[in-house]
Amino acid sequence: MIELPVIDSRRPNREDSESRIWRSLNDLKGDPSVREARKNEFGPNAAEAPSGASRRQFLQLMGASVALGGLTACRRPEELILPYAIDQADVIPGIPLYYASSMPFRGVHRGILVESHEGRPTKVEGNPQHPVSRGRTSPFEQASILELYDPDRSRQVRRKGAVATYNDFVAFVRQLSAGGGERMVVLADESASPTRAGLRERLQQKYPQLRWITYSPEGDDAEALGMQLAFGRPLRPSYRFSEARVIVSLDADFLSPTERGMLPHTAEFAESRRLGSPEDTMSRLYVVESSYTTTGAKADHRIRLRSSDIPAFAAALAARLGVGAAASFDHPLLAVMAEDLRSAGAGAVMLAGDTQPPEVHALCAAVNGALGSAVAAYLDTGEETRPFMAASVQALAAEMLAGQVDVLLLLNVNPVYSAPGDIDFKTALQRVPVSIHTSLHYDETARVCSWHLPAAHYLEAWGDGRAFDGTVS
Repeated sequence: MIELPVIDSRRPNREDSESRIWRSLNDLKGDPSVREARKNEFGPNAAEAPSGASRRQFLQLMGASVALGGLTACRRPEELILPYAIDQADVIPGIPLYYASSMPFRGVHRGILVESHEGRPTKVEGNPQHPVSRGRTSPFEQASILELYDPDRSRQVRRKGAVATYNDFVAFVRQLSAGGGERMVVLADESASPTRAGLRERLQQKYPQLRWITYSPEGDDAEALGMQLAFGRPLRPSYRFSEARVIVSLDADFLSPTERGMLPHTAEFAESRRLGSPEDTMSRLYVVESSYTTTGAKADHRIRLRSSDIPAFAAALAARLGVGAAASFDHPLLAVMAEDLRSAGAGAVMLAGDTQPPEVHALCAAVNGALGSAVAAYLDTGEETRPFMAASVQALAAEMLAGQVDVLLLLNVNPVYSAPGDIDFKTALQRVPVSIHTSLHYDETARVCSWHLPAAHYLEAWGDGRAFDGTVS
């Protein structure tokens, strides 16, 4: 049963906020020109069509670009080419090989096909046989090849900044594991790997006092916390937009490449907007957002609203649908949206974005349940109930400063750089006797830790993981 969250539906006092928040001295002084400019969502000339350029100007620019680009080819290339000492099975120079893999992204995996030349990955595309990617990729998959060959990647094991060997680290860990009574904490990135989950269980058996904290530089996962608030456990919402008649997005940019479910949701939304016959109808998209987004650009009705006002808007909309208490917030489109959602019934869905608090996500789940939505599905990914990450990191820093942490293991995270500004994580980390850090780069956190180990890129290592829908790769 979904528990209804408590949301303050009162509109924030705009006059108070405007008197406290200003962007320039002229804004602080109340310059009339600044107040006039604030009425426009976009900057000067941003909403107008660009001025036209003549054909002559275009050819001049293109000609100069081609001429400058050709200067790099004005020398003879010199390469040392050697044959294989031992022939490699199935490898023909110049003929690419393809293999299926998956890329970890924000706690889920995306199915991909990798093009490889002589053992070196050169191109990434979507795997057409994967149920989530279905042959599609985002810019992050394409750019991951550049990350693999990044010349700034960490290449050496380091102990207190000095170059060491992997055998030195193994010998140190053997001495460490002989104790077994250390107060150990693991600060790790989001992962959907069943193997890592198994290793975590084994580590907790070895060290009964072990604490595992999942860390994300973006902060708390409002969506997971919202589902936890509604259902008692962090389910993962998935939306079959192809079956939707009315979609209400509350600051949810579900078409953005940064979203976990961007690939399936984009394909589903495209299906809902495709007209195959005169009898077909398109879905109607309402977007309530605080900044202009990719999803907002596709909206039939876009409402520009402050992010702090959206919880009150959501509570008022839910109240008109019989979910929750009456709300005092008012907007001209509220009645229209509520009637549209009610008439769509099972073909209606309401969702919230990462910038909204967990209470708004839980309220959306309650509204979808009241409407009997067939568009929203909630997947049980097997995740444990999670606490608020910010509070966990704050408590960890206090324990580190008090000397209550003996060993800190940091997996692919950089909290010295990305922890909240009111946490002096660097000073706290310096109080920990043993700190072990692994990542692709020798970053700010690595420079403070006792040990640093270069991490393997996903294209050069074996691994496993679950996709957005739970499919194991």
